[in-house]
Amino acid sequence: MAETVHPFYEKHRGAMEAAMRRRLDLAEAMLRERTQLSDIDGIKREVMDELEIVLTQMPYVGGATSRMSDVFVRLTGFMATSRVLRRHGVPLPDIRDIERETYKAQLLAVPEAKAPRRGRSIHVPGKSGRAARAGDKKHDRGPPGRISGGFRLRFRRAGP
Repeated sequence: MAETVHPFYEKHRGAMEAAMRRRLDLAEAMLRERTQLSDIDGIKREVMDELEIVLTQMPYVGGATSRMSDVFVRLTGFMATSRVLRRHGVPLPDIRDIERETYKAQLLAVPEAKAPRRGRSIHVPGKSGRAARAGDKKHDRGPPGRISGGFRLRFRRAGP
């Protein structure tokens, strides 16, 4: 049975592949410096092939309306790169450093106006006042261990 890619990921495949190519271009210098790999172009091809496999394995998490979709889209690239580098014997700490530094470089290359909204979409418009009031109440709870709504926490010391 042929593996299929979810329609959401299929729709965004072009952008995901382009982002992966940019990330691999940013990683090229680190790959040469931190690994003993000689055929970096071959590694890039392997990563792009692995991305195909990873796309068939990614669960659908709600599409554009879900905050997790962006995380999973980014995760596909990390998974593909890590799998290929690991198969070539690159130590995990080096893979981690290459992935982290490459991701930072990729984020810094994006103009701030186009950068991800960094949590601003978490609050639904019109509900921010309610969240602020809840935050204010949080500080006016009363004695330690007391939670608004009549609940009380009982703390126990660990041990015998």
